[in-house]
Amino acid sequence: MREVHHSRAPPFALASCRRVRGMPTRAVLAILAVVAAAVTALGASAGAATPGATAEKVSCAAEKKAVSKATGKKKTTAKRQLKRCTDVNTANKKTLALVKGSHFVAATAYKQEDWTFCANGKYATATTSDGSTGRSTGTQWRTADATYKSAGTFTVILEDPKEGLSVGVARKGGKWMIGISRSFGEIDDLIPATRTDATDC
Repeated sequence: MREVHHSRAPPFALASCRRVRGMPTRAVLAILAVVAAAVTALGASAGAATPGATAEKVSCAAEKKAVSKATGKKKTTAKRQLKRCTDVNTANKKTLALVKGSHFVAATAYKQEDWTFCANGKYATATTSDGSTGRSTGTQWRTADATYKSAGTFTVILEDPKEGLSVGVARKGGKWMIGISRSFGEIDDLIPATRTDATDC
């Protein structure tokens, strides 16, 4: 990319100087500094906008290094481990596309679930049991520890590490299910769920 060097003051600065010719130079420079700071602040504010729901990207650097150093059977094993790592990142992305913007409801004899996961990162979950309801809300969730075979067969953890949220969503034979997330992407107590597009986002 060609570098561009500005040897002259920008047009708006020259115009400002003409309009305030009778004002001391220091005062003009102070005004321009305030304007520049305001523009910078606006740019920073725009850049700090919530990025929306995301897919966790696991670092596979250690696995790549192992592949480059290993030989023989050890290299085959290292390649297999690297593939598992990259497969998780791919699955996280694919399942994100399938679950973002979703509203899940499910019920059993002892509890009711009502979850909303918006594409913009907002979420709200409500679990009602024994007459009381536990709620969780936040503005930045992500997919993690996913496994993916097809759009109709996958598992994924929906989490917000900052707020402590971690729940599981699965699809088996095209049927949606939700449950309790465990370590290493495992999901317990899966129950059938109905999915519709999220509207309260």
